Order: sequence, then C-alpha cells, then structure tokens
Amino acid sequence: MGERTFGSADDFYRIRIIRVDVPDELEWEWRDDILWRTPEADAQLTTLRYRIEVVDKDSSEARAIAEVEDPGAAREVAETADEDLAQLTKRQFDARYGLDAG
Repeated sequence: MGERTFGSADDFYRIRIIRVDVPDELEWEWRDDILWRTPEADAQLTTLRYRIEVVDKDSSEARAIAEVEDPGAAREVAETADEDLAQLTKRQFDARYGLDAG
C-alpha cells in the first residue's frame, strides 16, 4: 500500500517558528606570540533570525519555508502558512511552498 499523498494539507503538516541565533562573523586579532586567536567571548555578537518550518506530522521531518529577522514578520508568515494549510490540498500546498521537489 502506497503512501497517501492527497487530502487537506493540515492533515499532513503543521507550522512552527524556530528562533536561530546566528553568530556574527568573527574578527581575528593579530598577536606576535601566536598566529591568531578568537575575540573575547563578550565581544562576539549574534544576530537573531526566525525560521518558519513546515513539519510533517507523520515523520516529524521539518523543512524551512522562510527565514526572517523580525519576530512580527515571522508570525505573519506562519499565520499565512496556517491559513494555507486549512484551505489548500496537500498537492497545492506543496506546490506553493516548494515542497514537492523533495
């Protein structure tokens, strides 16, 4: 029996937002006694990003559909995707969010 591939998208997927701390590029300092070293820990900065993912309800496999820096924008993308889950078939949802390729 084959895997079911038709029906409402919300039967197959759920949406989640993941907060990702992306470290800013480190700057290397020159020292005569060693070739390189990392900056002090408190000098390292991070950029917050928010990844919106579609999670397969059966396998728990997650695939990113968007990544933004603003939490409000992340909520908007997630709400739109949730609305699409309720209104679209799995095939339509896969096509809209580029999930049918893999």
